[in-house]
Amino acid sequence: MFERWLEGITRRLYPHFMSVHQLMDLNDEKLWDLRECTEDSYNEWDRICRRYPVVNVWAIYQLHSSVGLRAMPSSWLTDEGVLSSAGKLTPLDTYRKLVDSAPDICRLAREELEEFWGIHPKRSST
Repeated sequence: MFERWLEGITRRLYPHFMSVHQLMDLNDEKLWDLRECTEDSYNEWDRICRRYPVVNVWAIYQLHSSVGLRAMPSSWLTDEGVLSSAGKLTPLDTYRKLVDSAPDICRLAREELEEFWGIHPKRSST
């Protein structure tokens, strides 16, 4: 049962992680067309990406899986920007913590990267 649950959760979280990982792609020339590539801008991009290691680890695992979409292995992952409390890192050391935290981590990372790239997503007018 756990394997089926994990596969379903992985599929549910896939769009969250990939929407952020696409904005972290250093080799995406279309993104760098939006912003001048300087040492300062690269350092800022790098700082943002390092704040969200769970996104990079998850995306790399997914993209390099020879079988396709695979459930992420349990890892001791931290996110200074989202999960710290007064500078103390909190581990994502269970699948439940990862599942519960992932949407917020991805949302915050996406917002920070969209601001960095100067991308302003369309807001609904409700």
